[in-house]
Amino acid sequence: MTAEIVAALEDAFPEGLGIGEFAEMFLTPIAKAKSEHEKDQLVEAANKAAETANSQFRARAVKAPDGQFTAEAYMADGDGRSFLIVASLFE
Repeated sequence: MTAEIVAALEDAFPEGLGIGEFAEMFLTPIAKAKSEHEKDQLVEAANKAAETANSQFRARAVKAPDGQFTAEAYMADGDGRSFLIVASLFE
C-alpha cells in the first residue's frame, strides 16, 4: 500500500527528486534527529539540496501536540500546506 501511494505521488509530481527519494533522503533523518539544533541543520541542508536538484519539495520540522517533532514535506511554490508527514518510529 505504501509503495502504491509513493508511486502515485511520484507520478503526480515528476520533477527533480521524487517524493519517495525526498522522504528517504531528507525527511526520515530529520524525524530521527535527537535535538532541535540537529533537526534545524538537517532541514536547512535538505532544502538547499532540494533546490539544487530542482525539486519542488521542501522540508520542515514541526513540533507535534505530544511534544515530538515530525518532518513534513510541502511544495516550494504552493501555499505551504504539508502533504507528507514523517514521524520518528525509532524513539
